[in-house]
Amino acid sequence: MCDTAKTREQFNMSLSSKMRNIFLFLLMFISTMGVAETTAVEPAAGWGTSGNPYQISNLAELRWLSETPYTWRDHFKIIADIDASETEDWNNGKGFSPIAMNSTGFTGSFTNSAQYVISNLFINRPSEDSIGLFGTTEGATVEGIILSDVNIIGRNFVGGLSGYSKATNFNLCYVTGTVSAGDYRVGGLVGEITENSLIESCYTGGNFSAAKTFAGGLVGVVMASSRILASYSSANVSAREQAGGLVGSNRGSVNSSYATGRISATFGFAGGLIGKSTQNSKIISSYATGNVSVGVENVVITGAYAGGLIGSAAATEIKDCYATGDVSTTGSSAGGLAGSVSNCTISYSYSTGNVSGVSLFIGGLIGHNLSSPISVSYTTGNVTGGADYAGGLVGYNGLARGN
Repeated sequence: MCDTAKTREQFNMSLSSKMRNIFLFLLMFISTMGVAETTAVEPAAGWGTSGNPYQISNLAELRWLSETPYTWRDHFKIIADIDASETEDWNNGKGFSPIAMNSTGFTGSFTNSAQYVISNLFINRPSEDSIGLFGTTEGATVEGIILSDVNIIGRNFVGGLSGYSKATNFNLCYVTGTVSAGDYRVGGLVGEITENSLIESCYTGGNFSAAKTFAGGLVGVVMASSRILASYSSANVSAREQAGGLVGSNRGSVNSSYATGRISATFGFAGGLIGKSTQNSKIISSYATGNVSVGVENVVITGAYAGGLIGSAAATEIKDCYATGDVSTTGSSAGGLAGSVSNCTISYSYSTGNVSGVSLFIGGLIGHNLSSPISVSYTTGNVTGGADYAGGLVGYNGLARGN
């Protein structure tokens, strides 16, 4: 009996050891498999027409849109909240594939039937261009779309909603999170808008950055004939050059809009609202409250162009605008409203922030003014200049008249 009991005990121990090893193997196998990706599924409702749009109710149907090019001219409506957290594990770490990324663009409509939210969208494509929920749009309508806590990385033309948009209307859209470009043109909402695009009543918040140039809280670049109306951003924005709380580079018009985030640039053209504005653009009834800084500590930079509202402006109308943030630069051309203006008109505008610089052209309202009349405008901030041409209102005033 003793031998039988001993044999039974040895058998049980051996079986227990084998079961344990099998269990550990299965656990390791499952852990390496990860969670299966959601596969694309055609929406159960809708025909894609304007009268009966496809109804997007979950992540599988959103993926179907992104992977089905023949639908990029059709019409879609969000009808439920969508958690896109699992996109972080899609496509070998690249995340979500932008809708109409490598094409002439999405030309249909994408709307929201209520205030439904797409949350935690993840895109990690640092070597690819035209990155966002949409890669490119043309002649499209995007209305009521809310993206929360996005994490988006691209190279050029990068935005929360769209990387690049032609003749597209964005209305009542909201984006929060982190968006960054390895090179150029990043915006919380859109990387670049052109050809009569309109952004109206839209908002962004978070942190947006470009490793090189053109970073804006709302749009990286606004081309001529495109407009921003009644929109705002609370985002912090940074770039090597041309960083703005709302727009990095502006050639269109901005009306009744504002920005409140911190703005920084390494070498120049940083503004609380707009980094640089040119080509008969207009800035009307708009303001900025964030602090603006340009430069590298202990390094003097020539032509830094830092402004509470606009870093630098040429051939631009600035009317009924103000800035309240402090402006600082380790270089030249800094102003409470604008760092530098040329052939502009400035009226009914003011600044209240303190302005400091270590080089030339430091002014309470304008740092460097060339041929730009200033009327019915004022400043109240303190001015600290490190070299010549520092003034309470204007640091340098060339061939201009004021009132």
